[in-house]
Amino acid sequence: MNRIAPYEYSPEESFPFFGAWFFYQLFQKAAKTRYISLFKMISKLYDSVQSALLSASCYSNNVFLPDGYWWGECITNATPTAEYVFLHQAFGLDIEPEKDAICKYLFSEQRADGSWATAFGNPGNVTCTVEAYLALKILGIPPDSEAMCRARDFVISHGGIASTSMFTRVVLAG
Repeated sequence: MNRIAPYEYSPEESFPFFGAWFFYQLFQKAAKTRYISLFKMISKLYDSVQSALLSASCYSNNVFLPDGYWWGECITNATPTAEYVFLHQAFGLDIEPEKDAICKYLFSEQRADGSWATAFGNPGNVTCTVEAYLALKILGIPPDSEAMCRARDFVISHGGIASTSMFTRVVLAG
């Protein structure tokens, strides 16, 4: 698959993104009015946006592999891993060979307060914590272990099951 060269944005060409077209129209209106300082401020913003888009497209183009795809680490939270455990249980599939690796990963993502977060740097999340707790319980981790007690205390102190998402409540009901 051929690489696509980064798109050069210019007023003479049609704009591929609505945002670029919007900024261009705003420049045209600002240039025709007395708001020259506003025009200068927006012009700097437009240059920053244009530079960011060009940098992103160049980076994306540079990491594109010859076989026609991008390869990189996908960082997520504990929820997809917990849902993987739920699916195995629902379909009666054997998860025993992966049990230790899944437990190790889930415990590595647990915070000191017992919670799991939805993203790096975010505070603990009740939904994510309940799903990770249930997955660990399915995997055979005793509910009276220290990590499970901390998770349970976090959930209770943040509103309990009633504070989780609708999807999580459906999973719990199933």
